[in-house]
Parts: sequence; structure tokens; C-alpha cells
Amino acid sequence: MKELLLMRHAKSDWNTGANSDHERPLNKRGQGDAERMGYFLQQIDMMPDFVYVSSAKRTQQTYQLWAKKSKYEGTVVTRREFYLSSAAQYLSQISQHNGGANRIMVIGHNPVMEEFASLLFTKQEYGNIVFPTAAIAYFSLPINKWSDLSPGS
Repeated sequence: MKELLLMRHAKSDWNTGANSDHERPLNKRGQGDAERMGYFLQQIDMMPDFVYVSSAKRTQQTYQLWAKKSKYEGTVVTRREFYLSSAAQYLSQISQHNGGANRIMVIGHNPVMEEFASLLFTKQEYGNIVFPTAAIAYFSLPINKWSDLSPGS
């Protein structure tokens, strides 16, 4: 049995004058939300063994605040593949994980989070799943290894 946590980055700040979407930071509300979600996962004992984070500034900040508040000390890997990608790319990246992690967390972006969650539920990328900022979805997967992850898992 494997477990997957999907977290959308916390609320970003559109008024910072960032040079690109990739460089857009969190706003004050987003900073607090990222910390709250870290505290929440720690309190319910749902800490991941391994975390993938998009390379965008807002996901990096979400991770840093989440990790500090949750006291996470596990492995984290930054991947550009989790920025401006597709549900199929998320599936590919996670299914290639060959470490010993039983619970993986991905901190990424919409609309891909909604599409990927729909793909895991329904085998279709477009469903009615809504992923607000800083939301976390939990999946208990009936697979023994990450390479078995597939649509509808």
C-alpha cells in the first residue's frame, strides 16, 4: 500500500512585480496557510517520507514554511517537471520514484493538481475536483510499488 499527498501551493502575490510567473512569491495569507497545513499534517500524523516540489518560487516558499512548521526532516527534491506540466507528466514522475518511500507528497500547481487528482479517481484528466490554494488531497493506493501507479488507482 502506497499513499500520496497532493498539495497545491499556498496563495501567491500577483502584485509584487515579479519578472515571471515562475518567480511569483506567496502573499501574507499564503504564508500563514502554508504553515497551518504543516501543523495540521503533523498533528494528524500524516507526514510524508519524501516530497517533490515544483521549482517555482511560490511552491518553494510553500514547502519551506510547511516543512518548518511541521518539523519535516525527510527528503525533498525540486523538479521543474512539476511546473507548467500535465497530469500525465505528474503520473510519469511519481511512477518513476524508486526509493523506499511509502508516502509521497507533491507540492505543485493548478490546473494540473485538479487534473491529476481526477485522473487518479476517474482515469480522465477533467473532472469536478476543485483544488483551492494550500489544499491537500490524500490518496490511499492499492499498489506495492510506485511504478504500478496508473489512472484510476
